[in-house]
Amino acid sequence: MLKKEIIQDSGGAGKYRGGCGQWQEVELLTDAPVTISVRADRTRNPARGTDGAGAGSCTRILLNDKEIDPKGITIGYKGDRLRVMTPGSGGYGNPLERDPRKIAEDVENGFVSVESARSLYGATL
Repeated sequence: MLKKEIIQDSGGAGKYRGGCGQWQEVELLTDAPVTISVRADRTRNPARGTDGAGAGSCTRILLNDKEIDPKGITIGYKGDRLRVMTPGSGGYGNPLERDPRKIAEDVENGFVSVESARSLYGATL
């Protein structure tokens, strides 16, 4: 496992922000070929926001920085890097109604960028 972290700005903006997706990256270390079976959803259609909120992000699956079939089988080899970016969920409610303290916490915790806090939530950080 090379990386496992939250994807900033992946949750839909809203009075109640959608949950963020995760970025996971692994490097294949075995000498034998590896069968990679993917059964991912939300690759084209993100979770929609409700009641004026924004949509979440989509799933992305990459092998050596190239998108692979989200419903297929791929063979990986030693040294290959598999990246899985899970989807974020949609938000709920008007983002301009989000509590400013929660926006500041989101930025501090890395869930929302300063740019998105300003442009999507109207924050004055």
